[in-house]
Amino acid sequence: MAFSENYVRLMGKAMDNPEIVSTQTGNQMVKFHLGIPSIKNGQQVTETFEIMCFSQNKFAFDEINSTVRAGRLVAVTGRISSRESRSPKDGRVFYNYTIMANRTQIDEDVAAQPAQQKPIVENAYNPWDDKLPF
Repeated sequence: MAFSENYVRLMGKAMDNPEIVSTQTGNQMVKFHLGIPSIKNGQQVTETFEIMCFSQNKFAFDEINSTVRAGRLVAVTGRISSRESRSPKDGRVFYNYTIMANRTQIDEDVAAQPAQQKPIVENAYNPWDDKLPF
């Protein structure tokens, strides 16, 4: 039997406050979006990930709902979940990827560090700079 592992750890800024929603079956989940800065073709862009957690994971559900706020630096661990959908227009297949969180951490110390440090190279790209588009 082959071994595989679906584990992801991301760190970025919360782009919105968590929202509690109910599924069609009545389960509650909390979701928010995490923005992670990167460079593509020499341009600064923000990769956006949808983060979800079901209420069955009580610890993470409460942790996200009570501590995550827009603009805060958040570390998320969990697994990648994919959903397939088809375009009603032409039937093309699309894949949506979501991070199913099992733990989050707000790290105020990490958030404060870049403002206190001087860049090694003048005008160096700083991914935690407050001038990000979110």
